[in-house]
Amino acid sequence: MDRRTAFHLDCTGILAECGCTCGKCLAEMRSVFAGTPGVRQFDREGQGVVVEYDPEVVRVEELMDIFPRLPSFYRNRFIPSIMQRPEASR
Repeated sequence: MDRRTAFHLDCTGILAECGCTCGKCLAEMRSVFAGTPGVRQFDREGQGVVVEYDPEVVRVEELMDIFPRLPSFYRNRFIPSIMQRPEASR
């Protein structure tokens, strides 16, 4: 059974004007998450992103660990937090 977890991404300390809305950031995240086993879908939603994934293949903690390793110029600048508990999202 797939789960959906929303992540708030705070990058305003570095890119105050961005708010993770620029196409470059989103394209990079989409590319990295699309290549992650168990991830079914990645979308922008509100002040963050939503990842749909198979919890039998990848854990939410592993998804959290991806953000600081993004290969962009601004790597290690996204501070993710879970917006809702993964058990509550289906």
